[in-house]
Amino acid sequence: MPYLEMIVPHYKEPWSTGEKFFEMLRMQRGVNFDDFRVILVQDGEEGKLPKSIFKGYPYQVKQITIQHQGVSAARNRGIKAATAPWVAFCDFDDMFSSALSLKVALEALKKAEREGIVYLWNRFMEEGHDPETGDYMLYKHPWDATFIHGRFIQRQFIIDNGLRFNPSLSFGEDSDFNFLAQILAGQNRIGELKEPIYLWCENGESVTRREKDKTVFYEKMLQHRFATAEELDRRGIEKEYQAAVVRNAVDCYYEMNSDKATENVTKCEGMFAAWWMKNKAAFYMAPAKLVGDIMNTVRANAYRTGACMVERVTLADWLAGIEKKYGGQ
Repeated sequence: MPYLEMIVPHYKEPWSTGEKFFEMLRMQRGVNFDDFRVILVQDGEEGKLPKSIFKGYPYQVKQITIQHQGVSAARNRGIKAATAPWVAFCDFDDMFSSALSLKVALEALKKAEREGIVYLWNRFMEEGHDPETGDYMLYKHPWDATFIHGRFIQRQFIIDNGLRFNPSLSFGEDSDFNFLAQILAGQNRIGELKEPIYLWCENGESVTRREKDKTVFYEKMLQHRFATAEELDRRGIEKEYQAAVVRNAVDCYYEMNSDKATENVTKCEGMFAAWWMKNKAAFYMAPAKLVGDIMNTVRANAYRTGACMVERVTLADWLAGIEKKYGGQ
């Protein structure tokens, strides 16, 4: 039985896109290839990769095909098929950063298990280009609750807590899963693998890359934010649910009232209003300090990124206006 399984969803991408991921695994040094395997979940028959591609690989690739349902369903099917103590969620177009990545990871996982750690993260790297010079660059991501890349999670912890990727989301489903996993694990069961071993590769055709512009994906981003808060409420995780409601309200307040707000952002006001009417009680019960701290954090992030922050209406007045405008709908 493998000690680590990498769950990789695939949907129509050509072999040339994912070949580097599998070839880098072939080149791993200092490991027993029986200690890990890849669960490749084909999301639909279209573009399905033939088994012959993996003939001769020194490690096992388990291929599963499902009806096309999206990346969340593919990852969930991978969880169901997994048997190893640890799993990692990898993208077909990414790769591990060196031939020693899995040696480092497997050693860290065995140490983490002895220490009662169920969630191990590292500062994964991202490919990119300098916006001014066009020079190739590597970014090292700090600790955050957003990305699933470079994380290793105990399979039994996932099962015990009923963790699954939200199939209703087409954006942010990994952040939703990742954030909840960290809350359920708790600080004492989260560990750090200090050496970055995973590389988020540049792929201009990926949905995430294409939809970084808020004018394109803002509605999907709201769906993700709202789903995360509602899942916290469903699980009775009250403190984090309340903070999520406040953060959503503050984010929408600034984004929808910005001088730079696009039509695709402002048209989501009704979508926010419908969610707000169902969740506003948590906001009004929140301590004033929590609201103030979140507003200060949003302002600080906007200042660092050069975003426009115009408070031409107070948060309280804007929310009151939302309730008046949409209260009868």
